[in-house]
Amino acid sequence: MKNIIHTVGVLILQDKKVLLVRHGEDAGHINGTYGLPAGRLEKDEDEKTAAIRELKEETGLDVQSEDLVEYPSDVWTADIKRKDGNIYTFQIKVFVAKHFSGVLK
Repeated sequence: MKNIIHTVGVLILQDKKVLLVRHGEDAGHINGTYGLPAGRLEKDEDEKTAAIRELKEETGLDVQSEDLVEYPSDVWTADIKRKDGNIYTFQIKVFVAKHFSGVLK
């Protein structure tokens, strides 16, 4: 049985553009790859709280719980190669941000 890494992500759409983050040295993902602002749930953290935290940590943007709408696909699953050379199975639940604030970093 595969060890699935449960994650959440936030989809930001503005002016027909999608906000992606570029993975750097500090990330476990391969340098230079792109993805949604996303990450793992911490112990006893619900999905929306994790999505809010990850968006802030990775982009500097703020979103309120009531402004997150679950993306209709439920969850996505992907096998992703990481810097350590291993392939991990990630399962991500995506939320769309209806509104957000802050300065992109």
